[in-house]
Amino acid sequence: MMRYFATLVLFLFSISSFSQEIDVDVLKNIDSDQINELLNQEDTLQSSNKDDEEEELTLKQIQFIPSQKFGFDFIRTSPTSISASTELPIPGDYRISLKDELEVILSGTKQAIFTLPVRLDGSVLFPELGSVSVLGESFAEVKTKLRNLIKNSYVGVNLDLSIGDLSAKKITIIGAVNAPGSYLVNPFTTISNALAYSGGVQEYASLRKIKVLKADGRTIIFDLYDLLINGDTKNDVAVDAGDIIILEPTTSFVNVKGSVLRPLTYEYLPNDTFQDLINFAMGPTEDADGDSLWVSYLEDGFKKTKTVNYSEKIFQTGVYEILIGNLITKLNLDLLIQGSGVENKYHNISDYSSFSELMESLIFSDDIYPFYALYAQNGDGTTRKLTAFSLSDPETYKNLPLENNSTITFFDRASYERNYVIQTDLVQVRLGSMDLSLPIKGKIKPKDIYDFFGSDAILNLDSVVTLTQDDSSLNSFDESFDSNKILGIRFPIKDFDKVTVSIRGDVQNPGRYTLPKNTTLDELYELMGGFQQDAYQDGIFVSREDVKAKQRASVKKAKRILTDALIQDSNNSVATSVDIQQVIALADDIDYTGRISGDFSDNSDLANEFILQEGDYIFVPTFSKTITVHGEVLNASTFLHDSGRSYKDYVELSGGYSEFADKSSVYVVKANGESFQLNRGFFKKNYYPEPGDIIIVPRDLSSLDLLPIVSAATQIISNIAFSSAALNSLD
Repeated sequence: MMRYFATLVLFLFSISSFSQEIDVDVLKNIDSDQINELLNQEDTLQSSNKDDEEEELTLKQIQFIPSQKFGFDFIRTSPTSISASTELPIPGDYRISLKDELEVILSGTKQAIFTLPVRLDGSVLFPELGSVSVLGESFAEVKTKLRNLIKNSYVGVNLDLSIGDLSAKKITIIGAVNAPGSYLVNPFTTISNALAYSGGVQEYASLRKIKVLKADGRTIIFDLYDLLINGDTKNDVAVDAGDIIILEPTTSFVNVKGSVLRPLTYEYLPNDTFQDLINFAMGPTEDADGDSLWVSYLEDGFKKTKTVNYSEKIFQTGVYEILIGNLITKLNLDLLIQGSGVENKYHNISDYSSFSELMESLIFSDDIYPFYALYAQNGDGTTRKLTAFSLSDPETYKNLPLENNSTITFFDRASYERNYVIQTDLVQVRLGSMDLSLPIKGKIKPKDIYDFFGSDAILNLDSVVTLTQDDSSLNSFDESFDSNKILGIRFPIKDFDKVTVSIRGDVQNPGRYTLPKNTTLDELYELMGGFQQDAYQDGIFVSREDVKAKQRASVKKAKRILTDALIQDSNNSVATSVDIQQVIALADDIDYTGRISGDFSDNSDLANEFILQEGDYIFVPTFSKTITVHGEVLNASTFLHDSGRSYKDYVELSGGYSEFADKSSVYVVKANGESFQLNRGFFKKNYYPEPGDIIIVPRDLSSLDLLPIVSAATQIISNIAFSSAALNSLD
């Protein structure tokens, strides 16, 4: 008995390896315990061969290259999962397979829940009612059968049926496919889905005459074009266990090209017309010539062409290619402004007298790239001329003609952050740590590039280098260059271990110098080669940026005090208000000197101890033989020095004091920047100016009804303004 049983087990699994359809008569002599043992052994065999089964089901990874034949890519890209979700509704035509699990819920006078697996004999064992055959029947048929059984067996009992676990189906795919063979597929798999399990189809495969051989002997012919072109799923039925899908070969292909929306190669059937093929290609394009339908065909060993009617059947002509011609269109468009940082729209060129006027009418965003734009002149559509110009240099576009059918393209900052590719007119720019390839046209200053892009690093703008075809230019931040000759621009990062200073005037080698920190002024004198013969060392002018900042802050504060006084004090006379307004206006015109006073002559104690700082400016004047008078005199002037004249004499030479002069507060600014007030102490009687002296006559504020703080603010602005004007006249 055991030998018979073992042989039967081997026989059963040999059958199941080729088909899931089992003759129930073979099993009629086996009792239920033996059937359950068979099921357990099948589970064990499937578990032990799991790796082999997964290897069989896994498709080879094929590099995806789009096919020129319609529908082939659909098969290659369809999913091939064999698992099924039981949360989806079960269609009524679903066929019950071995190892499906039916879930039965009884309600009413009898309440119970059963899970009934489909056994190898194709039946389920219903408690109290016995074995019920369900294999191969539809879900709807099984539900009706079980409800009738319950109705005949019980009173007042209702039945609800669902499927708790769906088993995969084994099908076979052969013919013109890449990987013919048997596959376990998802129980909901349709004919079109099943094709994906075969790894794609051969180039000669027919998608319109797909055969499906059913286990009951029926043959179904499926046209995949019904689904892909018309969305018709009526014939795309679910496959059953044991189905064999055959893809037949065919040579009935025709290439549809020209003015169609989807030019590809399509398969045709005997009754297809040329109109059908054009419809397969989604119809003609907008510019298609509907009267121009050409075909290429073979005849007597020659390739020939001819025109055909849309209603002709393609099968009768033997064509291999269909072409729909196109209509020629000519351009008659207004000028188009497009791109980034500008309003994209057409412009009627008759509204503008010149290209420059058009540019002046445009409104740009703050991020518009000003150094490069493109003007494409298309003429009548047959010619094209491309001209680059720069918004920052009107000379590059003032002579350009305005033409219809043309396009002007602008760019913005983001264009270059996205590495927008322009291959011509490029200038290499090293902006701190950034390397940029910038299209630039026309004249440009390095300063323009810095102002537009900025930098996240602190740059040494006094050491910008511009390399041209002719030369290299140092300290070129504010110089203008022809972009056609620029090879590169470098903005170095500031080296905080060094300082850059400037020295001008009567020295041997004036210019900018980058020096180590802690360099003294005397060391700079030695480095630049000393002074010229006529250098006036007593009048050396030293300016520092932080001193300028303090002067600006003082004037700003004083100006605010005066402005507040002008607004708040309504008792001021008209004359007083006018005076304050004049002082405020004077503050707006101050050119701050940032001067540090002292004896900065060669080898002086101060020059030996004075440590240079970033941005210091030193000016060495030529020996001065003049006296300058500034302030409240009738005619501020500069005179040749006369040792016999006192300061009062020079005031008289300047036309004398004005009516607003404060005669008691006249002071002198010496050539080295030091100052002292006259009419006090040693100089109370008189003072004879020395060469290079500047006599300042301040304004008398005692006649004005001013608060002390307002008076002080006025004095600050006046003194800084007069001193600045006097020094600038000597520079």
